[in-house]
Amino acid sequence: MDTRSKYQSFLVHYHAGVARDLPTISPFVQELTRQSRTRIPSLAQLIRVFETDPFLAAKLTGASNSVFFGHNHIDVLSVREALTRVGLRYAMNLVWEAPPLPVGIEESEAGLLWAHCMTVAHVARSIAAKVSSAPFEPDVAHLVAMIHDIGYLLQLSYSPNTWSDIAARLDREELDADNDPHASQGEELAKFWSLPTPVVAAIRAHHEPHCCPDVRGRWLSTVVAASELLLHPADPMQLVSGDWRGDTLMKQLDVPRELLVTLRAEALDVREECIRLANLPRGATRVPHLELMRTGGQG
Repeated sequence: MDTRSKYQSFLVHYHAGVARDLPTISPFVQELTRQSRTRIPSLAQLIRVFETDPFLAAKLTGASNSVFFGHNHIDVLSVREALTRVGLRYAMNLVWEAPPLPVGIEESEAGLLWAHCMTVAHVARSIAAKVSSAPFEPDVAHLVAMIHDIGYLLQLSYSPNTWSDIAARLDREELDADNDPHASQGEELAKFWSLPTPVVAAIRAHHEPHCCPDVRGRWLSTVVAASELLLHPADPMQLVSGDWRGDTLMKQLDVPRELLVTLRAEALDVREECIRLANLPRGATRVPHLELMRTGGQG
């Protein structure tokens, strides 16, 4: 990690869990914040904004489980439930108060990280929807996958100098065994923001699901790990033959082998669409054209 300021490096490594806010990277959030504050967004628009942004999804869900809103002590594990619990006014304040990207980082650049989060979330939702024995609803898998790399956002918020390293990780090294700091930083943030234990555990273990001490978190971390593996270069024949790095994880999840090629094709389509949306000129209306984007894999 290239943190050229010793103070920034200290904050990232030793105070990961005390960050109050992180930059938003969803183009849908950027589109909303450019509108007049007197214009009240629809519930559907708010759901789209919170379901497509790692920071907002994590902060909203954490708040809904905090002592301020979680009076019945029942865990909230989806954006829709969280919005219902905290109310639209609180949710909109999170949007308006979110800091911008650090100077020197363009929205189109951050689109690479956004596309990764969105694509992993799409695959995770699809897995949960298609596996009859899934212990969580598809919305929960989507949430955890959307926020699994929030440690990268923490690094970026402290220093834009980290971006080149983050981009390289996402492109080539995301699954390397030494790629651990962002997972532990994400764990600290999730704890500080009052996210439920399975979510905290899944974020920490999303590269090593077998190390996850929480049973429910282990399933979620396995979904995220398998979803990430599906995105990386692989011969489609490997997915069918079983000669694939993620085959063991998919067997643990009980995902039929015949679905793997379809899931990978859908994921690559979603990633391409996300990158296209992130690179639209400022002021353009970002209306997804893929049915996959509109339904999150449910259609």
